[in-house]
Amino acid sequence: MALKHSYTLLAPIYDSIVSGPIDTFRETSLARIRDVDNAKILVNGIGSG
Repeated sequence: MALKHSYTLLAPIYDSIVSGPIDTFRETSLARIRDVDNAKILVNGIGSG
């Protein structure tokens, strides 16, 4: 199976399993950031696309 084909098949499954818990952690983290004018936030990581 080609890599692109694998990602096409597996990415939606991975996203549906992981997105719920990750979204909760992301929302909690962002809620802790002070509200500052002109603030920039870099959210880095590895994703499925």
